[in-house]
This record gives sequence, structure tokens and C-alpha cells, in this order.
Amino acid sequence: MPHSSPDPGNWESFVLAESLSRRAGAVGGTAYWGAGANPAAPAPPVEPIVLTGGLPDDAYLPSALIQEATETVLRRETRFALQYGGPQGAASLREWLATEANRREGVRTGPEN
Repeated sequence: MPHSSPDPGNWESFVLAESLSRRAGAVGGTAYWGAGANPAAPAPPVEPIVLTGGLPDDAYLPSALIQEATETVLRRETRFALQYGGPQGAASLREWLATEANRREGVRTGPEN
């Protein structure tokens, strides 16, 4: 069963469809739903946000803040910053995220969540 043709007006659809293997296409895969997806399944109620490619808009990419955060982490956590962590992530990051969620959103949570 060949996969559907990509939408010529949507470059992501085109690139992804072109990159699918013949085997993925043979089992009904599409650029958005992947190999093995059920083509008879109803469409989702909201169009999914496709995060498989593209370039972020510079206006929404705080590159100076990302650079500052990267430098801070590398300076403070030199030994561990670039190592693989456990499945829950770094404890210091989980603690910070919990503190920020509590502060910004009034959510009562801790790093274990």
C-alpha cells in the first residue's frame, strides 16, 4: 500500500514524505503519522503541530538568553553539564523547574514530579 502523495504547498510534508523508506510507505506510513499508522483512524480534533523540521522564527528565539543559560550551566556544572543523565534528568534542573512552577503558576510541586 503506497503512502499518500505529499502536499506540494507544504515543504515539510514533501521532504518528510520523500525521506520515508519504501518499507514505511508499504505499511501505510505518511509524513505526519509515521509507519504503521491506521489510515482509517479519525483525524485528531486539532491539527497537530509538526516538530519534525523547519527553522524557528528569529523573533521568537531568545538566542542571547540561550547563550547566557548555556554559559551559566557550563560554568556551574562543568563536570556534569555534557554528560548523559538519568531518565528523570538532572536533579538541579528538576528543582529549578519545580521552584519556577511554584512561583509563576502557584503550582505545588517538587522535583520528584
